[in-house]
Amino acid sequence: MAGAWVNELRNCWEQAGEGAAIRIDLTEVSWVSDEGKALLGEMHRCGAELLAADLLMAAIVAEIYAETEQAE
Repeated sequence: MAGAWVNELRNCWEQAGEGAAIRIDLTEVSWVSDEGKALLGEMHRCGAELLAADLLMAAIVAEIYAETEQAE
């Protein structure tokens, strides 16, 4: 997930509106740019649940979750 796809995810998130239950399914995602990771982190801090299947994405999700816990 990079470039225009990051912007598309942000647009979808904004259209869902504040307070919407958001679940981001990353099972078919094989790579995330720094910009994408930052957006996923922002979304998680706002309550989004991140789902991952493969080891790389699971590691990225675990890192985002750990960063969120440290910030609290």
